[in-house]
Amino acid sequence: MRHRAIYGLVVLAGGLASCQRSGAPAPVATGGAPSAVGPSEQQAGAVIEIRNHQELEFEPGIKMTVWDLRASRVGELAARLLVIKDGKSEVAQEAIYKWDKWPESKPEAVWHLYYLLQNGEPFGAKHKRLPAITLKFDDAAPSNLAGKHLNRLVEGEFRLQHSEARKDSTIDSSRPDLVYFGFYDPAKGDSSVNIRPTVEAIVEATKGGRTAVAIVVEWKPIAERR
Repeated sequence: MRHRAIYGLVVLAGGLASCQRSGAPAPVATGGAPSAVGPSEQQAGAVIEIRNHQELEFEPGIKMTVWDLRASRVGELAARLLVIKDGKSEVAQEAIYKWDKWPESKPEAVWHLYYLLQNGEPFGAKHKRLPAITLKFDDAAPSNLAGKHLNRLVEGEFRLQHSEARKDSTIDSSRPDLVYFGFYDPAKGDSSVNIRPTVEAIVEATKGGRTAVAIVVEWKPIAERR
């Protein structure tokens, strides 16, 4: 069936990203600044920008969000999918990419970040949702990658209360940057939430039996070779 094929392709890509080819993954960071890279060590023009954003629905129960990225002179990139339940955050999927050098023939590269949320009922997981992320590199593919995929589920008869997806903006290299979050509430009646777009605020808002899914991107410019 079509929905099985779509989910299978994204999970397969995520699984490939989880194959450890460069040792253990880096420590998880959902707040604060990453290790600083001095201005003298950065190459001019290092950037990751969101250039386009799409929300796609293939059929009931299958939703995909796609971000088109413009990238240049990236040295390390980490994408993390967080499942946050009742005030506790857990990394459901992580992929860390590294570049030994940026290809001189590609001053700018085109990449794509995919987020898929699949109804689990066709797979025997009723009232559960299966989230997954993956990155596709049209240009300037990484030299090494490492990561993990824990297949964490979003459980319960939750309904989406609020979601935010980044659009047409630069992803900050000085700290982990929140690209997406979806906030779920088990309440059957109408309710509203007002959440600041930070991981810490989302974790706090899930207390009391709520659930959220978040995507965090962290990256560093490539260092100059001396």
